Amino acid sequence: MVKKSHKIAHSSKGKSPKIEKVGIKALRGKKKWMYDALKAEMGVVTAAVKQVGIGRRTHYDWLKEDENYKKWIEELPDMTLDIVEDALFKNILKGNVVAQMFYLKTKGKGRGFVERQEIDSNIKMEIIDMDKFIEAARNGKPDN
Repeated sequence: MVKKSHKIAHSSKGKSPKIEKVGIKALRGKKKWMYDALKAEMGVVTAAVKQVGIGRRTHYDWLKEDENYKKWIEELPDMTLDIVEDALFKNILKGNVVAQMFYLKTKGKGRGFVERQEIDSNIKMEIIDMDKFIEAARNGKPDN
């Protein structure tokens, strides 16, 4: 199970924590804190806004109004996926058979690790004369 942090460390001077990303213009104040909170809460907005002390609407307004903020937030699902993937691999290496089966069913399909269903394809097909069918439909006659 992935452990979630419910606290965000802030410096005593009231500055938000450093964000590891480079190349994206730095966020400031509560937007930066919100990014860190979302990261700590694995993208759960309700938990993150409680940490920062803002309303959900504020977060969604920032997403609409601030392209820089939006770019940072859009990266979070990939980070969360990385965390979950890491936990899966750790479980695989510990010998967790369910994790191993899940991985093989999703990533090992090319090697035959799939669950297959047999489908009975005995279907009775009848060849019809389309011209007669269309003519009967136009005349309102039921097909025989």
